[in-house]
Amino acid sequence: MSFVPPPPPSSASPSESPVPPPPPSALHVPPPPVYQGHDGGVAGKPLRPQVRAGASLLMGGAIVLCLAVFLPWFKIQGETWNGRHDFITSKMEVIAAPGNFWLFLGAVLFGLGLASYLAGRNLAVAIIAVVMSVITLFFSLIGIGAAQSTKDFMGEGTVGIGAIVGILAAFVALSGSITVLAKRRR
Repeated sequence: MSFVPPPPPSSASPSESPVPPPPPSALHVPPPPVYQGHDGGVAGKPLRPQVRAGASLLMGGAIVLCLAVFLPWFKIQGETWNGRHDFITSKMEVIAAPGNFWLFLGAVLFGLGLASYLAGRNLAVAIIAVVMSVITLFFSLIGIGAAQSTKDFMGEGTVGIGAIVGILAAFVALSGSITVLAKRRR
């Protein structure tokens, strides 16, 4: 047999009713509203806003940046160099095919633009897109600097349109990424 101790004595008499809870204070804040998800269920946050315009600018700038690699960057005596050629600086240093890095940056920007287009505004993707667009802008300035430096080293020739188009494409991609970042949830 097991021994069960008796219950503790109650100080309240059985005729007394339990005490009701105190009334809500004047500082009581109601809970936030519950948002409906796209399937009618309860969701914690509203859906991500669509950022199709900004994402399209970002992808368009990336495509033009990649195309600018194959446009003429430097012309001398009937010969045309594009971004896949090596450029010489005035200090006799070689800048090896700066357009190859432009192709990489263009692919990354296009991927970020596509992710933004399909998924809506995602803060992390938008911040990475802005950072990558700024990096692309700096490297596009290096591209036109390489063409100008080669022109100065050779003493003749002209800077082609490809490096200039690359700078414009970098600005378009930057404006698209800023547009994606600026979109807010409602």
